[in-house]
Parts: sequence; C-alpha cells; structure tokens
Amino acid sequence: EVEVLRDPQEIGGDELLVLLPETKREDALSLADRLRRRVSEVPIELDEEGTSIGVSLSIGIANFPRDGRDGELLLNKADTALYQSKRGGRDSVSMPGSSPQTDREPEES
Repeated sequence: EVEVLRDPQEIGGDELLVLLPETKREDALSLADRLRRRVSEVPIELDEEGTSIGVSLSIGIANFPRDGRDGELLLNKADTALYQSKRGGRDSVSMPGSSPQTDREPEES
C-alpha cells in the first residue's frame, strides 16, 4: 500500500524520498553514505569526446520513532536534515541533531 505524505508538487525536482521500513538508524546512515560515495565515484559522460560531469548527493535521514511518530513530522525532519547537508557544503549525509557526514577534510579556521 502506498501512502502519499505530501503533494508531489511540493517536493523539488532534484529530491527523492526513500523509505526503509524496519531499518535501524545506523544502517540507514551506512546505506546512505555508501550510496553517496558510489554516486560521486561515477562521472556522467556527456559526449563522445569524453566530457563528463561529477554528481554528488546531499542526503537527509529521519528515523521512526526517534525523530517523529507520523509521516509528516518524519518528512519534515528528513527535509531539515537534507538542507543541513546542503548548507554544510553538499555531498554529505545528515540526521536531525548531528553534523553532516562527508569525506572532505575539515577546513582550518
């Protein structure tokens, strides 16, 4: 059974929602980070001359019941975490109340 949590027109064209039922928070984080790393490793070929672009993912994760007990609250928490990843320099995974996880070295002040 599919339940619509939000009007699809409210979700940006570059956003995707993935539900992982009965998945522990740590396992969701691990899966998201593996996906983020794998996508960043594969450039997209644009033409026969070898022109390519890199792709990165910014991911926000929310976990039931820790981050909310209903779909709308969980979606809002995941969305907030997603924008935390984007503000943190992109190509990272964030959860509510945590720092974005990335492969980049911390910048020195």
